[in-house]
Amino acid sequence: MSLINRMLQDLDRRQALDPANAGVVRASTARPARREWFWRVLVVMLTAALAWMGLRHLPKRPRLSAVG
Repeated sequence: MSLINRMLQDLDRRQALDPANAGVVRASTARPARREWFWRVLVVMLTAALAWMGLRHLPKRPRLSAVG
């Protein structure tokens, strides 16, 4: 028996495919708040690092002299 058939049978046993609830999408109440701070800090650090590298390594334009 294939894995898909076993999973479908398991869903049928748990009545997850109930016709009354077909097409109803429910949002998860659990929110992964523990890792959210990690991604925010990572984005801030990467943005700061890229800005620093850009400012540090961009070639500077030579200034035009006012000699005419």
